[in-house]
Amino acid sequence: MSDTFAFAGVNGASLYSYGSHQIGGNTSPPVERSRQARSLSKQPGGRSQNAEQTALTIDRTAFALSLFEQRNPHDVRLYFPRTGSELWCSSTMLRATSPYFKDLLDSGFSESSTNTTTVLTPIPSEEDLTSSPRLSRRPDSETGLAQLGAEGGAGESGTMFEDSDDEEERTNPPPRAPKSHPRSPASAAPFHEIIVQDATYTTYRALLSWLLTSNITFRPLRSTLLHRPDSVSPKSIYRLADFLSLPSLKSLALASIKSQLSVMNVAEELFGDVARCFDEVREVEMEFAARCWEVVKDSEGMRTVERRLEEGGAGAEGIGLTMLVLARRLKSSEH
Repeated sequence: MSDTFAFAGVNGASLYSYGSHQIGGNTSPPVERSRQARSLSKQPGGRSQNAEQTALTIDRTAFALSLFEQRNPHDVRLYFPRTGSELWCSSTMLRATSPYFKDLLDSGFSESSTNTTTVLTPIPSEEDLTSSPRLSRRPDSETGLAQLGAEGGAGESGTMFEDSDDEEERTNPPPRAPKSHPRSPASAAPFHEIIVQDATYTTYRALLSWLLTSNITFRPLRSTLLHRPDSVSPKSIYRLADFLSLPSLKSLALASIKSQLSVMNVAEELFGDVARCFDEVREVEMEFAARCWEVVKDSEGMRTVERRLEEGGAGAEGIGLTMLVLARRLKSSEH
């Protein structure tokens, strides 16, 4: 294997090169590339080709992940102060793939600026959605669920959402950045620094890898009672993709959430904080719950939700409003 990697991003454009071996290069968008990979198994000899494709995917992803830990050849440092971790990436890649980062880099970082520091606006919690006009969402047509304030906040942990990569990093913290500061004389090349306040190293690492390879592995929802630490929360990815205006990745995360719903866990998901903040997630989960209501209503998950409502406290208002919307949905389905 040669030493150079050339990356083509989610829009098919060449983002940057590293060495002389090419990773990516397929100009199809991620969804189309996924279809192409699945179609291999339907072609003569497809099983063998699919195995080769899987091996190549693993190789590309592993290299991409290791690349983000290296200072060179990158010019953007993402620093995560809560864990003291860092990731490195290309401003070309960020501009080409995310409208948010394009605006940030074009307005805040001139080509001549060096070692500029900015602060990435946090992903909004439910309280943020009401307190910040810039972050406010369109009110839900029936209940205004997405406008709940502190009483229906994003979980008892404040801005930390339930079933997120924040929780995983408390148990398995990511590697800390080297003690030698990147602004030292040995690392004098100009770079931009972005301090990430309310998204995790784990979530960003998976997102950056997806931008280059179109591959991502989602962790099972906590409500499924399964656990896979070597993957990323679909809820965390959904929130970050929404914030960075990456609709293809949002769709992948939503599909992962939807595929894991069952009559046993849908109540926990529907009455959780992510569903309260994001209409699209809530609609998918409410449709499933309404369709299977005869079983869902007697599930342990639903009994847990009812106990939380009776106890009051954080999230109780959101649970009550979601129940009202669900009751209307069930009533309309009877006619």
